[in-house]
Amino acid sequence: MKKFAKNRSGRVLIASAIAAGFLIMGVQSASAQPFTDVSAKYAEAVGFLTENGAQGLTERTFGVNEEIKRVDAAVLIANTLQLDTDKAPESGFTDVPKRAQGAVNALKAQGITSGKTNTSFGSANSITRGELALWLQRGFQLTGKESEQFTDVSPRYKTAVSALLENRITNGISNHQFGTNKPIKRGDFSILAYKSFIANQYSKVQPLELKSINGTTVQVKIKGKLTIARPSLFQFTGGLDVKEARIIANSEETIVELTTSLQKPGETYKLTVFGLLPVKGELSFTTPPTTDTPTNPGNPGIPGNPGNPGGERPGGSYTGNDFSGTAASPKIYNGDVTVNLANIATLSHSVVKGNLTLSGTAAPNLTLTNITVEGDLDLSKLSNAVNLELTNVTVAGETTF
Repeated sequence: MKKFAKNRSGRVLIASAIAAGFLIMGVQSASAQPFTDVSAKYAEAVGFLTENGAQGLTERTFGVNEEIKRVDAAVLIANTLQLDTDKAPESGFTDVPKRAQGAVNALKAQGITSGKTNTSFGSANSITRGELALWLQRGFQLTGKESEQFTDVSPRYKTAVSALLENRITNGISNHQFGTNKPIKRGDFSILAYKSFIANQYSKVQPLELKSINGTTVQVKIKGKLTIARPSLFQFTGGLDVKEARIIANSEETIVELTTSLQKPGETYKLTVFGLLPVKGELSFTTPPTTDTPTNPGNPGIPGNPGNPGGERPGGSYTGNDFSGTAASPKIYNGDVTVNLANIATLSHSVVKGNLTLSGTAAPNLTLTNITVEGDLDLSKLSNAVNLELTNVTVAGETTF
């Protein structure tokens, strides 16, 4: 990751004389999944597991299509459950490598697994989908009424598989097959383990209230304590997309702040999914009629119109088509701004009174002209390599690639 150092005045000026010959190759997202074999389907779950100690098969591959051994699954489940791996009594299994003994000891002590025999854990064996279902149901204390959906689930696994089904953790490998005796692959393991953690967390809390802070920010008041919030865990009606989710207060009541797509003034949005499950009852908010309406700089307080591209706007998420102003009427953004480029080649004539983040896929040649950023300029969220030209771009903070 490259950064421009601040000068003595705390400002960085990238002038046209510099930009004329300024070429930056290969701008890539620093937050992008580092494993080349992890598709969008697995990214959130694999990211969660790597935060809890998971490693790939190599530096560049996670091995989503490879089977996972029982010993490796044991370490990851113990880490995710935050079990005490130091004080658990010896399991009595003789085939567990030293690196995993604490995890296996803890899993047995908690009644999550009993091994293959009294003395064998089966460390080198691949864990099956049925075995993992047992571990997850017991470890995360999942419940659900018993289902007869799958024809390959014996009585031994029925309670565990039914709990995973009830909590929308898995749908099996087909409409009628869970794949009980099939080895589970590392990618699918990640999804089931991640969703089980979410199901455990979100089943213990309750959303109480929604509040629109501005046209791109919603706060959710939740009864109980959460340790994780992700955009995918909050879904609304009306085409409102959640871009970011972060916990800003966490005690007896948790406050989660959501950055959303631009809310329509006067529109009512209903929360439909909380965690993995549909929301029971009515939980909604209405955006105030005048929230985030652009103003005409010549007539403060008067709503802007398409004929005048300038004016003041709130911080939030914007498309590349909406971001730029003109030399006569620059756009002024009061707060942090994220711009989804979607193959846009030019951004210009804007002032951001906060941080500016460019995201999405830009055109191969991207030009920024006559832009002032009073915070940081973050280019690390771009998902493709670009040739970048900056002309009369002033950044008060740091520019991150």
